[in-house]
Amino acid sequence: DGDPGFSLTGFYWGTTTGFGYLSDFTYKAGNGTDEANWSFVGLSPGLYEVSATWSSGSNRATNAPYSVSTDGTSFGSPILVDQQVDPRADRSEGDVPFQLLSSSVEVDSRGLLSVSLGNNANGYIIADAVRVRRLGATVVAVESGYGTSISEGVGSDSYDLSLSSLPTGQVEIE
Repeated sequence: DGDPGFSLTGFYWGTTTGFGYLSDFTYKAGNGTDEANWSFVGLSPGLYEVSATWSSGSNRATNAPYSVSTDGTSFGSPILVDQQVDPRADRSEGDVPFQLLSSSVEVDSRGLLSVSLGNNANGYIIADAVRVRRLGATVVAVESGYGTSISEGVGSDSYDLSLSSLPTGQVEIE
């Protein structure tokens, strides 16, 4: 929240500092029609995964409704998230856990992806941060020798890299 591409509809949103991703988050009471929106533009065409984080608490919604879209139309039903509990650490940025909302969103040549969080919920909704990651091949270059081997994960940027018999000192992976 607070970054380019983040916007709010409606009035009376609150902001808290000192907590959440990058030490702030936006919140609003439930049972309304307002939304927090994250818009990502200029993305390369392809498949993306979308995840979110929030600061949990007992007054939070157990049915916070997230929607994901690439053309202004949401994919299926809202993704309901229990914000009374910490996000599952499906992904992370530093030590902040992000819970997966969608594992496969196709972005076309327009390069648009948006995520919204509505306040039609049974408690406070916490609009903290959304993370998008392009799925697909990533080039990994490792200098041969020193017992290196690489096995590629299927359909993602996940690789297992095994290094053995390395020389003493700094090792760089490009």
